[in-house]
Amino acid sequence: MRKRTSLAAASGAFAITVALSVATAGLAAASPVPAPAAPMQPARPAPAITPHAPTASNAAAHPAVAPVRNKPAVPAARASSGKVTPSGGVRPLLTPPTTGTTCSGADSVTPPGGCDTVTQFTVTAGVLSITVPTGTTGAPVLLGAQHAGDIVASGLGTGAVGNVTVTDDRASLAASWNATVNSSAFVNQTPSTTAPDIPATDVYYYSGPVVGTPIGVGTPAGPGGIPAAVPIVITPGQSGTGATGAPTSGITTGTTPPGAINGAVPLGGTAPYCMQLSAGVGANQVVWHPTIAVDIPTTAVSGDYQGTITHSVS
Repeated sequence: MRKRTSLAAASGAFAITVALSVATAGLAAASPVPAPAAPMQPARPAPAITPHAPTASNAAAHPAVAPVRNKPAVPAARASSGKVTPSGGVRPLLTPPTTGTTCSGADSVTPPGGCDTVTQFTVTAGVLSITVPTGTTGAPVLLGAQHAGDIVASGLGTGAVGNVTVTDDRASLAASWNATVNSSAFVNQTPSTTAPDIPATDVYYYSGPVVGTPIGVGTPAGPGGIPAAVPIVITPGQSGTGATGAPTSGITTGTTPPGAINGAVPLGGTAPYCMQLSAGVGANQVVWHPTIAVDIPTTAVSGDYQGTITHSVS
């Protein structure tokens, strides 16, 4: 029997013992027969570890840690919407314009304490005017035809064409006006005639009631909820005091003139009023459809008689 050399003194014994321990554990589990000893080899020294460049895989798994550096403190004003200037101050991102009123904080809340812009507009004052009927292309308005001794009566046109309108655009706080009417004598238009004229005292005017709803009068609210204008007082000059209303053509006058029956007034002498407005506020407009009645005298000569009806407002 040969003499064995002790393994305890050999270098690298720790590595060999570990290898044997593993092998023994595996053999013990596989079979009771001891395994032959593996040929001994001298232990190798552990290789020196040298640094190497990181790869893509290990760089992702082990990112490089940047050295910690001290950062300058952020000014408290940085929390606003401004930019920090090199001097450490805060410059606004948007600069308000140099004109106008700038509100901030609680002043910008509406309501209350909003940022106000005072506004203004102007209501201009117009004129007081009256519009009267005219004949077609300047021709006279025809009242009709009747016999001497009868009454000829007609409106100054048919429908809206015969309306008289007063428009008050003065926008006064206390608006008022008075419309009056007068007439010239009616002259026979037959050439070379010496027929007497029909005097203005035989010409009667009947204003009648107001036509439609006057502008500036009424109680319902207007478009957009605008309150109605303050009611105004309108007084027709001749609203029909008699039972028959406006003068009627074809009535034999005798001793009874048209005004005595119908409330119409003669236009001779002092001009009577035909419509009045009082207690108005701001702009207003009133429309009426008058009737003209002529009490033809028994001395009238056949032919066309022409005269002028004049309305005025002040």
